[in-house]
Amino acid sequence: KDNSVASILEALKEGRFYSSCGPEIYNFYVEGNKAVVECSAANRVRFQSDMHPTRIVNAGPHGTITKAVYEVKNIEDYKYIRATVIDQDGKFAWTNPIFL
Repeated sequence: KDNSVASILEALKEGRFYSSCGPEIYNFYVEGNKAVVECSAANRVRFQSDMHPTRIVNAGPHGTITKAVYEVKNIEDYKYIRATVIDQDGKFAWTNPIFL
C-alpha cells in the first residue's frame, strides 16, 4: 500500500476508502445478486440501500463473523447498497455505497 499524500488523495477522489472507529473492512463488492463484506471479527453487519429496510447478518450471542453475504432480490431495482460492520465492542466501520 502506498501511503503517500498523492496516493491518499487519489483514493479519496475515486471513493476507494472507508470510515472506521475500529473494525477493518477488507473487501466489499456486489457479485450477481449478492452483496458481500469481508472484515475483521465482527458481531454483525448491516446492509442498507434505497429499496429496503436495513438487513442484518448476526454472528450470534458468543461468536464473530468475518464475512457476511446478503442475497438481494430484484437487484436491478436498487440504486445503491452499502454496509456497516459492528464489532463486539460496538465500534463501527462504514463502506461507501456501491452504485448499481
